Amino acid sequence: MGSVSNKAKKAAIQGTDEKVDLIPEGNTMEAYKKNNDSLHIHDGSYKVITTCDVLDIKAGAGMDFKTVGQIRETAANKKTHIIVEIKNGWGRLSDGKGWIALAYTKR
Repeated sequence: MGSVSNKAKKAAIQGTDEKVDLIPEGNTMEAYKKNNDSLHIHDGSYKVITTCDVLDIKAGAGMDFKTVGQIRETAANKKTHIIVEIKNGWGRLSDGKGWIALAYTKR
């Protein structure tokens, strides 16, 4: 396991209330995300699951945008999806496929 970054050490020594994620030096953010089992991923993004069997993926944040795909999952086969941006009740998927209505998801 790598050492703690100098920024994290400095924040700890100064006793600041600033949140500092302790990612060992030499690890990538992708490896950190992969090993983090919580719903919140510490970079502003978070995980959701759908609450319906079929959810449209839109090209933009809103109903007026073109449907570019769908998430099809039964209750017994739910997968987690990572939301990296929120706009007007819509969440942008981390895989770049588009936007989903967050009203049909839960954290």
